[in-house]
Amino acid sequence: MVLLHLLHQLAKARRWKLTAAYFNHQLRPGEDAADQRLVKKVCAQLRVSLIAGKWVRSQSNGDPLANLEMQARIARHRFLAQAAKRARCSTVAMAHHADDQIETFFLHLARGAGGAGLSGIAEQSTLVGHPQLSLVRPLLGIRKQTLLDFAATKQIAFREDSSNANDRFLRNRIRNTILPMLRKELSPAMDEHVLRAMGIITLEATCVSRAAADWLRAKRRATFSRLAPAIQRQVILQQLAQLAVPADFERVEHLRHFSGRPITVEPCRQLVRGRDGILQWVIPPEEARSEAALSFDPTADLPALQFGGWEISCRLLRRKIPLAKLAKKNGCEHFDADKLGARVTLRHWQQGDRFQPLGMPSAVKLQDLFINSKIPKAERHRLLIATTDAGEIFWVQGLRMGELAKVRPDTHRVCRWTWRTL
Repeated sequence: MVLLHLLHQLAKARRWKLTAAYFNHQLRPGEDAADQRLVKKVCAQLRVSLIAGKWVRSQSNGDPLANLEMQARIARHRFLAQAAKRARCSTVAMAHHADDQIETFFLHLARGAGGAGLSGIAEQSTLVGHPQLSLVRPLLGIRKQTLLDFAATKQIAFREDSSNANDRFLRNRIRNTILPMLRKELSPAMDEHVLRAMGIITLEATCVSRAAADWLRAKRRATFSRLAPAIQRQVILQQLAQLAVPADFERVEHLRHFSGRPITVEPCRQLVRGRDGILQWVIPPEEARSEAALSFDPTADLPALQFGGWEISCRLLRRKIPLAKLAKKNGCEHFDADKLGARVTLRHWQQGDRFQPLGMPSAVKLQDLFINSKIPKAERHRLLIATTDAGEIFWVQGLRMGELAKVRPDTHRVCRWTWRTL
């Protein structure tokens, strides 16, 4: 609400056409409606146009709870893009503040982020998935308490989101438990120290990123092996981004350290770094590719496929079957056929593979799952892995099924797989 009032004060002098957008996530029965009523009332008082929307989701979209924030964020950004198009706006302003930055630092630190991630939220960027829309966060350098004091002084009405106190979300645990402990045990000025460190990291990460971009654009380049390791990493990261290849730490380090040694990133496709530092796609020899992967249409009834020492059968169940009757049995699994795409691929484990088993908040390294499940090294490369048309892993033999293609109450078509050893 503070951001709305500030932008309203500036709009006339700056000749801005201001439109407010409110997205009802429908996660807090009663509270969401009250929030919307307040926004509608204030917009009417300020004579600001309001575009409202709500999240229409199936019951299963909130399970597991750990995925809720990500799903809500995707839905919110989609709504903002639609609202901006409707209002003919080219810029979206959001009210993130400095306390959000501090929480994001620890959130990204827990997930193993590098310099770019630890830089935190950008003051200016584009809306995710909508590069034509500028995204600005004018309050990012202001502490939350300062905004609260301003709201009290100016008598700006606002509502507190009660879900901020729910510690089932990692961000809330950082805000409510970890940060208070650090302020008490380490330093009362912990917040300022973190913000200062983020500023330094941002400047240094930007410098390294520009140096890598300049190196890639140069007609005559310095020898890759003589570049500083930080610049080498950025050179690899920027090329992976251009190739739309996920950039996990192990993949980047392999390509940075080894020239001429391919790494598999897709079925039947490998990347290799030349001595000049440039990444190139390479295709394995024909004899290697024949065993590397097997692709097929998951919606076709396939009585028997043979791959990697296993026999797999695939059948599309064309009528809706209650979830209770799809209980998992040894050698049998059920998937949401519409989540798989036109073709799925069977293959074996590859370096850098990531997978999100049922109930986990996000994808993790498959190697770590194998270790935690005590699957012997000799067995890991024999197990089957299935990927969607988009290349995402939705099933790993021997592990619980993935979140990506699990059968939900709103699933329309079910694909039944059975497998046995030859």
